[in-house]
Amino acid sequence: MGIKIGNLNLGSAFVGNKAIQKIYIGNDLKWSAEEDLFDLYLRHELVSVSAKQLGNITKIGSGAFYNQTTLVEIEIPNTVVLIDKHAFYGCSSLTSVTIPNNVTSIGGYAFSNCTSLISVTIPDGITSIEESTFGWCSSLTSVVIPASVTSIGQLAFTYCTSLNSITYKSTMNDWNNITLGTNWRSNSSLTTVICTDGTITL
Repeated sequence: MGIKIGNLNLGSAFVGNKAIQKIYIGNDLKWSAEEDLFDLYLRHELVSVSAKQLGNITKIGSGAFYNQTTLVEIEIPNTVVLIDKHAFYGCSSLTSVTIPNNVTSIGGYAFSNCTSLISVTIPDGITSIEESTFGWCSSLTSVVIPASVTSIGQLAFTYCTSLNSITYKSTMNDWNNITLGTNWRSNSSLTTVICTDGTITL
C-alpha cells in the first residue's frame, strides 16, 4: 500500500524509512525550484513513483534518485523542464522512461548505469546530449534523437553493448554537422544511424 502525501518537508522527509514502495504527491506540495526534487535520501526499497499530479514541479535535481536500484518505474510530469546531472544514475532496475516534451536540458550522467533501461526517446528541443548521459546502459536497444540536437558529449553512449543503431529525426547532412565528443560510442555495439533520408555507417 502506498503513502499519500499532501505537504512535504524536502529536507529529510524519508530518511531511514525502508518500507516505502510507492509515493503519490498531491497538488498542494510546495517546493522551491532551486532545490533538488526528491533529494530526500530515497535510497531504500522505492519501486514506483507517480508524479502525475505535480503540476508545479519543474526539475528533477542532481542525484535525485542516485543508485535507487529498486526503482522500476517513474512518471515524470509534463511540467518538468530540467533533468539534472546524475538524476537517475545507477537505477539498475529502471526499464523505460518517457521524457516529457517540455524537457529542454538533461544533465551529464543522468541515466548512466541504468543497466535495465531498454528504450528512450529524447524530446524535441534538447540541443545537447551531455557527457555519459546514457553510458553503461548495457540493455539499451532503442534511442531516438531529435533534429534539435547539435552536440553529443564524450562517452554519451559508451558501453551500450546492446545498442546497434540509433534513429535520428533529420537528414544525413544534419547528422554530419553534429559535434561528437571523444569516445561518444566507445565499447558499444553502435554502428549505424538511421536518418530521414538514409542510413549512415559509423
